[in-house]
Amino acid sequence: LEEFKKMGFGIENEGNEDSTPLGTEISFIKNISAEVGQTEELNRSLPNIEEELNKV
Repeated sequence: LEEFKKMGFGIENEGNEDSTPLGTEISFIKNISAEVGQTEELNRSLPNIEEELNKV
């Protein structure tokens, strides 16, 4: 456990994952995942948007 603390994993802050370096990484990854999800959604709707524009 002490080794983990030295490495910056902040086990003593278990309740608040965002305050630890690892928690920060996890939050970052969650944010990236959300952005990727939004991008995929946008890519799926693009053909429909282009189709609508072509009708005008």
